[in-house]
Amino acid sequence: ILFDPGRNEPNVLEKLFDRRTRAEEIGQIGEGHISGDLSTIFYFWRTNNQGVQAEINSARLLWHKLRAGDNPSIVQCDHELNSDQLEKALYHFYLLGYVTDWTQESFQRGSERYTVYYREQSIDEWKNNLLTYIRKYDPEFLVDSTDPRDEFDRTYKQLLDENHCVELLITWLYDNIIYSRREMTKNVYEYCLDYRDSDSFKAKIDAYLKVSTDLAETLENIAGSPYDYPQWFNAFYETRNQLNRLSTERRSPEDIFRTSQRFIESYRNNTGINFVYSVSGLLIDSANEREQKEIYERFEEVFDWLLKQPATVREYVVENTIKLLEKAQPVSIELFVQVVLSRYPGYAQELYEKWGDSISLRYVMKKATEELHSIIGEFRW
Repeated sequence: ILFDPGRNEPNVLEKLFDRRTRAEEIGQIGEGHISGDLSTIFYFWRTNNQGVQAEINSARLLWHKLRAGDNPSIVQCDHELNSDQLEKALYHFYLLGYVTDWTQESFQRGSERYTVYYREQSIDEWKNNLLTYIRKYDPEFLVDSTDPRDEFDRTYKQLLDENHCVELLITWLYDNIIYSRREMTKNVYEYCLDYRDSDSFKAKIDAYLKVSTDLAETLENIAGSPYDYPQWFNAFYETRNQLNRLSTERRSPEDIFRTSQRFIESYRNNTGINFVYSVSGLLIDSANEREQKEIYERFEEVFDWLLKQPATVREYVVENTIKLLEKAQPVSIELFVQVVLSRYPGYAQELYEKWGDSISLRYVMKKATEELHSIIGEFRW
């Protein structure tokens, strides 16, 4: 392969590829801190993206031009708003249902002229169009607005509460669409870093790029219904073609992990995809250090969601995950046990009898010690 890894500090790469790093921060990181092929990729990224605030300002300029004219309105480019900025702002308003169509009437460079058609709409219509668009890509977006998932959702909720629909749309686009491109860059970059031989590299790329497969179709269904937890487990078993039923034959964990990795690119937060990605990651031994960190983080997020669900949901997920991990490596079992027992210590005895690991043993001993102290306390005079 032709690949220049450059000389990039681990902490810089960590910040660059962290899904919690916002778009504006990426531009600052890229300035002189990265080298090799990554430097070229992020140079083009910076030059092709104006930034959140710049695009918000363009949208405001277009808004004032539209409100100052009739409907349809004639909008002409000037030193404040060039054609690239104008067309991107038009597209943002189109996504929100405000602009319905536009045509370019003049192509004279620097003073291009457009005829823009738009429709008046209530604030509820603005919000509904916004949520409809975003939830096509993130079905869980502000579903529970009283309990935001992370700092991103807290920002989105505040903007939505203040009726800043255009600003919210542009912020979300940068956080998520650009996240997708960055995640894809990270995956391919790390594949190249981990290169050992042609056959293993080809196998990784093939699994990563597969589209027309039963597994990819299953993951599409999971991504579209991320809370349908019984469906999560379908990803781990082959489908019988004739009856479209699951067989007892397991899919390759490596294939599941690499294919779900591509879905992770499109879904920064998706409970179902996070589950499949994390559990398949626990079943392989080829994950690198950064992948292992992400496996753990996304697995924790799944169980944070389970904390809010009825006991029947938790029991179903935990029991079926135990079956999947039955023959996993000790380090993966310990990670699973740690995540489960930190939230549901009542599983300690069952997990210890299953695997005899040191983490569940500590929980069992702690419970036994507490019960012993309680008994001793009853006999004190």
